[in-house]
Amino acid sequence: MHSRFRHTGNYATHLTQDEVLSRIEQLLTRKSKILLFCTKQYAGAVKDNQFTLSRHKGDPWGLFTSQLKGKVQSQNGTIVSTRTTMPLVLIAFYAVLTLMTLWVLAGADQLTVNGVTRAAEITDKIIIALMTSIVPACVIFFVAILPAKKIEGTLIRNLELTELN
Repeated sequence: MHSRFRHTGNYATHLTQDEVLSRIEQLLTRKSKILLFCTKQYAGAVKDNQFTLSRHKGDPWGLFTSQLKGKVQSQNGTIVSTRTTMPLVLIAFYAVLTLMTLWVLAGADQLTVNGVTRAAEITDKIIIALMTSIVPACVIFFVAILPAKKIEGTLIRNLELTELN
């Protein structure tokens, strides 16, 4: 079952279960260097045959960043099941902020622009409504959805995964 905030996938690989888990652990120790600073690319953990990956290190519960959780199983080859969860706190915050702004905007009879008060026209309301909807959507895309897709793509490349139907 697919949810708007959760994406699942099942993949097969020719690698053994131990090779898959060791490659995930290598992924967790991979570092990137920017100027003089060296930082880990991914945060997460591998425990038994399960793993968790995230792009941000300061959010262990996944409240503000997306996480990819997975399970490695050995049955007729190695199967990797993944589940990507979106940060519900971040999405809820921006949804409430957008709805509050739209609610106030709907009741506004006058707008003040550059110190000049005038009647609110429908085009002004539409432009402000679009701005208050598009900006949070872009933030959610770049903070939550894009990193989740990058993690999944990196996992598919490093583990040589093929999607199962």
